[in-house]
Amino acid sequence: MTCKEATQLASQSLDKPLPWGTRLRVRLHLMVCAWCRRYVKQIGFIHDATPKYEEAVDCASSKALSNDAKTRMKKALQSGSDGKS
Repeated sequence: MTCKEATQLASQSLDKPLPWGTRLRVRLHLMVCAWCRRYVKQIGFIHDATPKYEEAVDCASSKALSNDAKTRMKKALQSGSDGKS
């Protein structure tokens, strides 16, 4: 099994279970390939972190700036200042 095949199958395994034989072939490849082990660890982390990040983005995007804050920001950008007095 090539590294390309192993990484593609590892990515697929996050969404759906792989057939037993395919899982075994991927595991055997991971036993001998440190680069693919690292990749699988990284995509696993991203896969686990993504739902948490999505909730944070939804929460942050639901908070709108007040008109006063928008006006201050617009003035600061136009004048080239940082808004500090």
